[in-house]
Amino acid sequence: MANKKPEISKGEILSGIKEQIAAFDNKASILIAVLGIVFAFSFSVLEIIITGFYGWWVYLIYGFYLLSLTVSIILSLLVIIPRERKKSAAPNIKSCTYYGDLKGMTENEFVESLTKETHFEQIQTNSKIAWRKHKFIRASIFSLIAVCTFLFVLIFLMLIS
Repeated sequence: MANKKPEISKGEILSGIKEQIAAFDNKASILIAVLGIVFAFSFSVLEIIITGFYGWWVYLIYGFYLLSLTVSIILSLLVIIPRERKKSAAPNIKSCTYYGDLKGMTENEFVESLTKETHFEQIQTNSKIAWRKHKFIRASIFSLIAVCTFLFVLIFLMLIS
């Protein structure tokens, strides 16, 4: 019995990549919601810090906490904000896979674009999008870990002061 590799169509590959992109967007949306709650909580912590008499290290840790929180929020937003193709990348080439080009295409341009394009271009473009989102979501999660660490250290320092 020979080992036969399963055949995967180009459409299935493209569909899988698009599903992964949607999963990254969902994860980023959840992270933004969690970070919003943490951000709201940071005002309560700030009020406690201002009314108490703590050492300079508490203010320093709070600063790092806010910096990490800001970085995590920005990275999460970069995952879900759609990007437009740069006009300088291909000024005269219109693609049937890019919504920005589709909105202004005539029927003849659309048919011409369909005959020129391959699934490879779509797979490659969506892979680049997925990779960028993957990098941003990972960085956001690592930044969230820093936020939680600074928060726990901050609470601990306030309790022992």
